[in-house]
Amino acid sequence: MKTDTYKNYLKVSFITVIATLGAGCLGGGVNYRDSIASLRDQEVVIDEPIIEDSLEKAMSAYKQFLLEMPEDAAASPEAMRRLADLQLEKGSGTYEFVKQVRRDRELGADGKLIAGAPKAAPKKFFSAAGGEQSSADFEVLFPGNAEKTVIKGREGSAAVDSPIVAAMQKNNDKPQQPGESDKDFERRTTGVTTLAANAGSDIPGAEAAADTEQAINLYKTLLEKYPNYDRNDEVLYQLARAYEETGRQDEAMVILDRIVKTYPNTRHIDETQFRRGEIFFVRSKFLDAEKAYGEVIKIGQVSAYYDQSLFKRGWSLFKQSMYAEALDDFVVLLDMKTASGYHLNPEANKTEYQRVDDTLRVMSLTFSYIGGPSSIVEYFQTRGPRSYEDLVYASLADHFLEKRRYADAAESYLTFINQYPMHEKAPAFHMNTIDVYIKGRFPILIIDTKRDFAARYAINGDYWRQHDIKKSPDILAFIKTNLNDLAKHYHALSQRAGKPEERQAAYVEAARWYREFLASFPQDVQAPAMNFLLAELFYENKAYREASVEYERTAYAYPAHEKSAEAGYAAIIAFRDYEKVVPVHQQANAHNEMIRSSLQFGDTFPTHPEAPAVLTNAAENLYALKEYDRAIDVADKVVKDHPKADAKLLMANWIVIAHSKFELARYDEAEASYKSVLDLLPKDDQRRLIVVDNYAASIYKQAEVLKDKGEIDKAVDNFMRIGQLAPDSKIRPNAEYDAAVILITAEKWDRATVVLSGFRQQFASHKLQFDVTTKLAYVYQKNGKLAEAALEYDRIAEQAVEPAVKKEAMTLSAEFYEKAGQLDTAISRYERFVKNYPKPVEDAVEARYHIAQLYQKTGKTNNYTDMLKEIVRVDKTAGSERTDRTKYLAAKSAFVLNEPILQVFKESPLKEPFQKTLAVKKEKMQKAIKAYSELTEYGVAEVIAAATYQIAGIYYQFSVDLLNSERPKNLDELELEQYQLVLEEQAYPFEEKAIAVYEKNLELLSTGIFNGWIDKSIEQLGKLLPVRYAKQEAGENFVNAIY
Repeated sequence: MKTDTYKNYLKVSFITVIATLGAGCLGGGVNYRDSIASLRDQEVVIDEPIIEDSLEKAMSAYKQFLLEMPEDAAASPEAMRRLADLQLEKGSGTYEFVKQVRRDRELGADGKLIAGAPKAAPKKFFSAAGGEQSSADFEVLFPGNAEKTVIKGREGSAAVDSPIVAAMQKNNDKPQQPGESDKDFERRTTGVTTLAANAGSDIPGAEAAADTEQAINLYKTLLEKYPNYDRNDEVLYQLARAYEETGRQDEAMVILDRIVKTYPNTRHIDETQFRRGEIFFVRSKFLDAEKAYGEVIKIGQVSAYYDQSLFKRGWSLFKQSMYAEALDDFVVLLDMKTASGYHLNPEANKTEYQRVDDTLRVMSLTFSYIGGPSSIVEYFQTRGPRSYEDLVYASLADHFLEKRRYADAAESYLTFINQYPMHEKAPAFHMNTIDVYIKGRFPILIIDTKRDFAARYAINGDYWRQHDIKKSPDILAFIKTNLNDLAKHYHALSQRAGKPEERQAAYVEAARWYREFLASFPQDVQAPAMNFLLAELFYENKAYREASVEYERTAYAYPAHEKSAEAGYAAIIAFRDYEKVVPVHQQANAHNEMIRSSLQFGDTFPTHPEAPAVLTNAAENLYALKEYDRAIDVADKVVKDHPKADAKLLMANWIVIAHSKFELARYDEAEASYKSVLDLLPKDDQRRLIVVDNYAASIYKQAEVLKDKGEIDKAVDNFMRIGQLAPDSKIRPNAEYDAAVILITAEKWDRATVVLSGFRQQFASHKLQFDVTTKLAYVYQKNGKLAEAALEYDRIAEQAVEPAVKKEAMTLSAEFYEKAGQLDTAISRYERFVKNYPKPVEDAVEARYHIAQLYQKTGKTNNYTDMLKEIVRVDKTAGSERTDRTKYLAAKSAFVLNEPILQVFKESPLKEPFQKTLAVKKEKMQKAIKAYSELTEYGVAEVIAAATYQIAGIYYQFSVDLLNSERPKNLDELELEQYQLVLEEQAYPFEEKAIAVYEKNLELLSTGIFNGWIDKSIEQLGKLLPVRYAKQEAGENFVNAIY
């Protein structure tokens, strides 16, 4: 590599000196030797006129000068130095005198660099071997010329191809162009620049070596003869160069070290240290190289080697694995560039940018060693942000991309984006990320990144509030293409997805990006087509409401286009499908929307073949919305404007008219209209059944109006008229049933019976038959026809499903048979009840009691007694189901069952033989008392009073029977009298017992109990104790007296 300082050093040859001296001798008559001698004590000042003459002549002149001049002459060392320089230049074969003069001007008197002096242009320290490295271009991935695909027509659904997949496959076919390898890069940018580098010579090698060797000898002689020569630093500098010319690096290094030690302030100190650093670096003594480069850096930017030293010290630190320190040097270098006003732009100065690019590349290499993009974040967070960080990230991405480390390349771009989301380069970096993923064939990451791009740089998003999108047409174009790609990709995915959840997810995404496209580019030429695809997407996924809205927007919100009519018709279809799935509470709105869209379609596309059907549907739906007047108007319009329309459509419109009149409560007109429709309908038309029902309904409604007016007979006549005019109508049963209800309400029992009986016969399997039976039972009951009512309750008992109804019907049936005097039938119905409902026990006992009473009435004594015994038994064994009512009925039954025992007692005579009959009488008395005493266990006050009364009566009856017993026949009058006295004495205690028991009944009065048995007890006491009880009247008067 050529060294500018050496080449620029010599400007004037010794020929100039000779010529000047010669001119003086010739012109002024000066003695040659005197003139030469005078030079010994004078400082030689050489001006800068450029004399381009033969190098050989100059060298010859210097040699001649040195031969003739004394060694101690002041000019001798200078001449020797210049001769050596010329000899060295001859060996290297170049002349750069002008540069040397300019270099000399920058030096002060002490040979130091003058601060602020114009700095020489820095040497290009990067090899051109690898050529310039261009930064990655930001290109739009997918041009907006993808073939338009119809997703779904009205006759089918076409598949959508994903532009993203196509682009990825297309990119895969492109060959990768290899770039400069890291090894070549390092070799190029770290190649040592020596003092003799790039000298280039036309002189044959041997001759050049000889010239250089002669220069070395001259420099060494000069140093030996003139150790105090004030320009020995220049001599050493040139000597070092000469050693490098001959490849004697060690000797050159010795001289360079000597310069550093002896002449630290030499004007060549920066280059000397730089050369030392270069030699150390090539010898892999990176620490020493670092120190040498550092000395140059200390001089500062006034040194022409400052930039190179920063760069090479960074490399030295890198080689020592001191990555952070290396980065510091590289960053300082870039900071210096930006601080000087240089924009790191490859278009500004490609040569200069090559240096910057190499710096960025070695930084990328460094960052790749210490963690990739995250290490960039950490570095600049510690050192502070830089305006050129985007270039650092981009360079690192290029580094990874060159190695096909696609994920790392993408991560580099994304890290920058996340750090500086609002940076002007963020969108381009995002586009590069997508490009990287495409090259790496990462379909999922491509999609995710494109989605993120669309979200971050949405037209109405935060990013463009800080940037003018008009200044970024390429990005704007990519935004549009990207949204198109995303929408169609997810649309295609939704059509192909196998799993419902995957289809749903793709559908949601497709809708999102279609909407984003339309919101971002509403006036774009692609907007109608994209809007139509969005509508198709919604329809395919059964989002009928959304589909209808987008179909309508496609049809009516844009200037007329090829999809306008199709979209308008599709909107109606979508609305119809929406009606099928819409919740009930939204049906009215759905109808309104569908009607509005239908009418708009009919107005906008009146010649469309589906226009009559659309308007017919609108009329029907207006009817459904109860807008009957409008429904009539639309139906009339179809009939009048489309008279040649399909006959079924025309008939449908006539039906709408009839229905609407019905709903407007113009029932008499509706009846006539339905009659007209029936006249028009073919006999085998299935719709006749429906029309007949509506026809009947119009009559039914007239009957209801009459009923509300209170015109009962007319209302019933109209209800019954349906049976005559529309006998097969579904409404007829209800009409006749309603007629019966009206008659029942009006208490017209006979006619109600006729209507209900007719209903039973005419509609035997109708669901109202059971209700008819209950109403007939009620009508018969109210009309006093109890046997007929009982028969109907029998039917109810057989037909009823609910147990409670069935049970009640059985009870009523038995009761009404009983009331009708059909006692045997009543008994059988009660027995049926007991059989079917043995529990609860109380109800069954109650029924048995009724049976017992009926047996008694019919004179079936044995059955009567048996039933009473059954009642007692059931109550006794009822356990926890025993109730007060069962005990009451059982107690009464038991009381009745005791009557035969009492009767046996009463009929038992006291006659001779007296003692024997007396014993029998007592036994029967005790048995009767025991039987009645047991009744008290029921705890039924009425029965207790009755039993007490009977026990008292037994005692009293015994005393009476004792007094009235048969007398012995063999007694005389006195004996009879005495016998009588004995009997009275024996009878008296029983009478007293009877009185005590009767009075026991009176104790019940204090508990609030009073009944006939107590009253009878009081009556008996009045007879037995007239003094105490006869003064008061029996019954309530006595009770009042007690209280």
